Amino acid sequence: MPIQNILRVFCIGALALFLNSALAQESQTSVKGPKIQLVENNYDFGTVTQGPAVKHTFKFKNVGTDTLRIEQVKTSCGCTAAESSKIIAPQGEGQIDVTFNTANQMGRVSKTVFIYSNDVEAQQRSLTIHGTVEAKKVEVKTK
Repeated sequence: MPIQNILRVFCIGALALFLNSALAQESQTSVKGPKIQLVENNYDFGTVTQGPAVKHTFKFKNVGTDTLRIEQVKTSCGCTAAESSKIIAPQGEGQIDVTFNTANQMGRVSKTVFIYSNDVEAQQRSLTIHGTVEAKKVEVKTK
């Protein structure tokens, strides 16, 4: 009898551990409603010469159970533009294309892009693009 009781307790314990693990894994992978998961939220473009635009694509996924809607994307200044995917199905992927115009910039710069969505946990997220802009070299002609 004691061996059967030990075996029974062991089986019940193993089953409880398995169910607990399965429930914990499910809660980590899907959120009820839309949920944006950014691959990265920060991009360092390094050092560039003043003039050309710097471009970067931020990728994201909807890890929720409902359609994610990107309602608005705003930038911190007129020198930065951003375009985004608008409607992303559950488990679908999207992207935000950011363009930073370096023409009138100099030195260390940091620009922010704000994402407004129907994410159930955070309706506003932010992305940052930063780096250093060096002065354009001007050649002086001598006679």
